[in-house]
Formats: sequence, C-alpha cells, structure tokens
Amino acid sequence: AQQLHERIQSSSMDAKLEALKDLASLSRDVTFAQEFINLDGISLLTQMVESGTEILTNFGDMLSFTLTAFVELMDHGIVSWDTFSVAFIKKIASFVNKSAIDISILQRSLAILESMVLNSHDLYQKVAQEITIGQLIPHLQGTDQEIQTYTIAVINALFLKAPDERRQEMANILAQKQLRSIILTHVIRAQRAINNEMAHQLYVLQVLTFNLLEDRMMTKMDPQDQAQRDIIFELRRIAFDAESEPNNNSGSME
Repeated sequence: AQQLHERIQSSSMDAKLEALKDLASLSRDVTFAQEFINLDGISLLTQMVESGTEILTNFGDMLSFTLTAFVELMDHGIVSWDTFSVAFIKKIASFVNKSAIDISILQRSLAILESMVLNSHDLYQKVAQEITIGQLIPHLQGTDQEIQTYTIAVINALFLKAPDERRQEMANILAQKQLRSIILTHVIRAQRAINNEMAHQLYVLQVLTFNLLEDRMMTKMDPQDQAQRDIIFELRRIAFDAESEPNNNSGSME
C-alpha cells in the first residue's frame, strides 16, 4: 500500500496511470483498503479528482481508475461520507452534468452521488443543489442500461431523502419532465431484458411515487379553501352529467 501510495504521485503520467490501474484492482481487498486509507489515501484521491485537468494525456483513463478505486475503498465502510468537501461534490456533479463523458466515469460518478445522498443528510443538501432532475433525465434516454439504472438510483435517493415539501415539488417536476413516458420508451420497451437491479430501482421509484399519492389522498379537504370546493363541485357535475347521458340516449331511441 505504501509503494502504491507513492507511485500514484509519480510525475510520470504513464507510471501514474499504471499505479491507479493497480489501485482500482487492489482496493476491493479490505486489508489493503485499510492500509491505504491509513496513509490518508482517500484524501489523496479526492485531491487528484478536484485538481485534475482534461488537457492531460490519458486524463479520462486516469480519472476512471481514480473514481473506481474511490468507490471500492468507500464500499468497505471505513471512512465516513461526511468528510468530503463541497469542491469534490461539485466536481463529481460536473461529470454527471456533462453532455459527453466517458461511460465509466459517468457510472462511477452516479454511484458516488447516490452513496453521498443515502449516507449523509448534509451531503444530500449539497448534492441536491448541484444536480437537478432535468440534468439526470437525458441519461435515461441513452442505450446503456447500467447508466440508466444508476440514474434512477440517484433519483430514488434524492426522492427518499428529500423533506416532505421538497418531495412533492420533485414529484411535480417528474410529471412535467414526463419521466414515466421516458422510462416506458427507453427502459421498459427497449429491445433488451431488464436486469434485476433495474427492476429493483423501478420498483422503489414506483413505491415512492405511490406513497406520495397516498399521502395526498389521505389529506383532508380544507372547507375554507374555495379552489378545492370548486374542484369537488366540478367533479360532481362531470360525474352526474356522465351518468345521465345513457338515460337520455336510451330515451331518444325509444
């Protein structure tokens, strides 16, 4: 771990790339992960992400291996998610918001955002300021099911952690953006089988949406709210008009 920690700081881009590739592989091992983290390895990786510049040779490959190693190390649950800076969050969000980005970088970035939202209330608020539903939806319109799955997972995480008033606002945005139609066209009716993780994320989204509708259905009407009273009267008028039409038609036939 010590040698790899030194190698990823090499001034040689080729040596750094090879070191990051090795790190991405070795980070799955919990013993190695503990040693690397004890060397303040997570901070080193976040600094590399924050300071990375796209003009560097092999930037995309280096970033992909860096994010892969970061995800693997964080999955061990050794480091708290609350330790990350706003600059790091903004950088990860910027990868998701780009219209053209390497698939592997996008996938890791979505995974990181989901974990941030689910594991930290403070990070949820910061991520919610950087990512909008409108910015996520284009990723559902692609052809990569893994990207679609991670995108829905981020939407679910934002939905789940949002306060009640924000949740209703999100539901309205989802309706305006025609999320249901997009999922139907690009996910469910796509010419491929839906994998288990996608099926799970779609189920979670459905449950979250239904729960919100149930809350609204169980809310008592305010008798002093004239707008609500007008809606009730209009619904009654439509119902009674529809009920009387068959009778009118049958009378005229006789």
